[in-house]
Amino acid sequence: MENLTDEIKILNMAIIKRLFLLQKKNVESSLPSPLQFRIITFLEENKEKDISQKDLELNLNISKAAISEVLKTMEKKGIVKRIQFLNDARKNKIVLSDKSMKFYQQMINDIQILNEELIYGISKKQLLEFKKVIKIMQKNLKKEDI
Repeated sequence: MENLTDEIKILNMAIIKRLFLLQKKNVESSLPSPLQFRIITFLEENKEKDISQKDLELNLNISKAAISEVLKTMEKKGIVKRIQFLNDARKNKIVLSDKSMKFYQQMINDIQILNEELIYGISKKQLLEFKKVIKIMQKNLKKEDI
């Protein structure tokens, strides 16, 4: 049996590398790190909610120390702002700045380009079958009794 995890890892690294190159080409010098992009994406996708540092830790599976450092860096770069919760002065909600919205929009465009490159030469039938297989693999990994 083939070692699919190695193939998936190789594909994942190639996707990350290509996306980084697209972003580097399209965004000015203060390019956010991959972790910063994950945070920006999470905040954008949950913009209707009040997101705290703890929410980021839990939802992105990042340690308290790591999230604290990356948020400090993002705040210095003007990517995020901390705003005190009205009902709890001990907690801050993390919100995106206008600058981060530019990064997010560019990232969405870059992902669209990457998706087009990724499926080039693959028929619709092959792509549908691939998606079915990926869903089965995801379901297999969610089994509690393994």
